[in-house]
Amino acid sequence: MDADAAGASPGGSRGRVARRRAPNEAPRSELPIGVFLCPNDELESIGPARQRRPRLGNANDPIILTTPIYYVNGPPHLGHAACTLAADTVARLHRARGREVFFQTGTDEHGISVERAAAAEGLAPQGLADRNAATFQKAWQALDIDPDRFLRTTEPAHHRAALELWRRLAEAGELRRGVYEGFYCAPCEAFLSAEELDPGETCPVHHRVCEWQREENTFFRLSRHAAALRRLVAETGFVQPASRRAEVLTWIGRGLPDLSLTRSSVRWGIPAPGLPGEVLYVFGVDALANYLTGLGFPDPALESAWRGRFPHTVHVIGKEILRFHALYWPAFLRAAGLPLPKQLRVHGHFTVEGQKLSKTAGNGIDPVALAEEVGSDALRFFALRSKPFDRDGDFSRARARELWNAELAGGLGNWAQRVTRLVSKHRAGRSPVPPPLPRAEEAALLEAATALCREADERTTSFAFDRALQSVARLVQEASRHLERTKPWALAGARDPHSVRRFDEIAAAHLTALRSATRSIAPYTPRAAAALGERLGAVVREGPAPYPRLP
Repeated sequence: MDADAAGASPGGSRGRVARRRAPNEAPRSELPIGVFLCPNDELESIGPARQRRPRLGNANDPIILTTPIYYVNGPPHLGHAACTLAADTVARLHRARGREVFFQTGTDEHGISVERAAAAEGLAPQGLADRNAATFQKAWQALDIDPDRFLRTTEPAHHRAALELWRRLAEAGELRRGVYEGFYCAPCEAFLSAEELDPGETCPVHHRVCEWQREENTFFRLSRHAAALRRLVAETGFVQPASRRAEVLTWIGRGLPDLSLTRSSVRWGIPAPGLPGEVLYVFGVDALANYLTGLGFPDPALESAWRGRFPHTVHVIGKEILRFHALYWPAFLRAAGLPLPKQLRVHGHFTVEGQKLSKTAGNGIDPVALAEEVGSDALRFFALRSKPFDRDGDFSRARARELWNAELAGGLGNWAQRVTRLVSKHRAGRSPVPPPLPRAEEAALLEAATALCREADERTTSFAFDRALQSVARLVQEASRHLERTKPWALAGARDPHSVRRFDEIAAAHLTALRSATRSIAPYTPRAAAALGERLGAVVREGPAPYPRLP
């Protein structure tokens, strides 16, 4: 669906992620949204691989998180990684709270761009899709991204879902034949109006001259749904943030022409029923139906699952595909008598010197190479801390390293090292028991930890990732000030009862606050948080810096 994306791969069974199962992890259910069991009803341990699943919490309050399906005409770049990391981070936090979560990503594998890229390499389109799809799957594994479903649009299950959605649209009288002519951008796989073009009849996204095309194809009666779409967007929180909502309302106000849904100039796609020589438009019913495919649509045996859970879906998307998700997708669903998703979370772009990262521009930053250089945790932090999620922002490696070194290496990591060293050295690693009524100073620290970690978690689930990490950094600052005021190291060697008790009170408060901070940051830096969490148990241990300083 992403107009500028790339792939995933069959791992074992076609279209499923080849996951690394932890030794104690129960196998996943084959149901689209499984019932995952864990011993003793414990929450999963903090870590990059889920050691055990939480038992389902409130089955009436699931959350379905999806990313776009990325186009397989090239490798992933940092923008793709940031979008997928956003969904993964929110999914991790909800899982840790015991909520039922289903997280889906995947690849979009049809269309003229794939057809042309394959021909240029002397490959069949399916061969190119298989090869490039593997790139995405391996990239997400390298970044500790852990989807429940990795979907490919060349899967037979997806073809069935897309064709069933098409059948329902046709049965409802929502399709008509017509002729379309206009400027066509092949990388966008879309016709562009004169108002949408840059000077010289060039695409504003890909900066390429568009081709004039004239085709007879099948149209969706989008114009019928303008009033309903206006109500959906204006009167609900369907589109977030508000700036994007205003953009969608502007489009509706200009009028919604019917949408061309088939192509006769493309061979690589899902054949359009009853229309020899035509395929489904790749970014129409084909791509958008993936969100239903992952939940089991149209299998009648799973109807209660997908029909009941789809209204809890949050689509995480880039602003360049907002029109498809805010207009076409809800209109398709409404016309087919299917439930609507809950919300769109629309992100801005990473830029380099003001230009969007893209394969076409050749300025994409390879997230896997960057992760190999700085570590997967640092890459995850870079992607989510460097700019507000919903805005554009230039990516600077130097700035990202500064933030890591200040907030994690010199902040949370340094705090953890100071406290674990004191307890390990002066209490033989025994975690002090907190007093029933802490003193005012420790009570203030514990209250700050509770409030700031709650704030961080709320910001995470609201996709305000940079601000969530700032909340954790504020807790670190509070803890540092408390340490400087109370100076537990000055009490460490004393043997009188007052000093011993006072040291234990201070250490217990800091260990409690550290554990809270570790839980809040675990969705962002799962590897480091797992290692730190192990050191903060009943036996407190020294260890290497959980967040090493980056040169």
